[in-house]
Amino acid sequence: MANCMKEILVTIPVSEEHKKFLESRAADGQYNCCFRYVEKGKVTKEDVERAHVMIGNLPADMVKNAENLEWYQLNSAGADPYIRPGVLPEGAVLTNATGAYGLAVSEHMIALVFDLIRRFNQYHKNQAGHVWANFFRWQMVPSITKKKRSFISMTENWMPLRI
Repeated sequence: MANCMKEILVTIPVSEEHKKFLESRAADGQYNCCFRYVEKGKVTKEDVERAHVMIGNLPADMVKNAENLEWYQLNSAGADPYIRPGVLPEGAVLTNATGAYGLAVSEHMIALVFDLIRRFNQYHKNQAGHVWANFFRWQMVPSITKKKRSFISMTENWMPLRI
């Protein structure tokens, strides 16, 4: 890579569109940046030793070889393995993806709450055993606005029906 001032090692899966985006952004800077896209499982010690910037999570033992590393961008929120003394060279900047997964985590938590409230695990178990049981008695109650009526569930077990 002739005239390359900064080598950027990308170990996360990226599309061609993302590669073009990253490379166009780097082209606007003061350094001549060279990108290398290597699958996480195929990264070598030499790849890490040459990198000035790394994007993606590599094993902390491998990162210890990154003598030229100036910036390490993780693709996770957790950074514990990388903040231990001796993992990153002195002066290297470590950034993580805190907040990047907030919406997905929130949606997942809401889905889990619904799963628990609706007792889907019990319904699934019963379905596998060909038992059709209602775990809720549905009742009409006034809504908060009192303009509409809405359903809520009461957590009383009904008798199971075996088929």
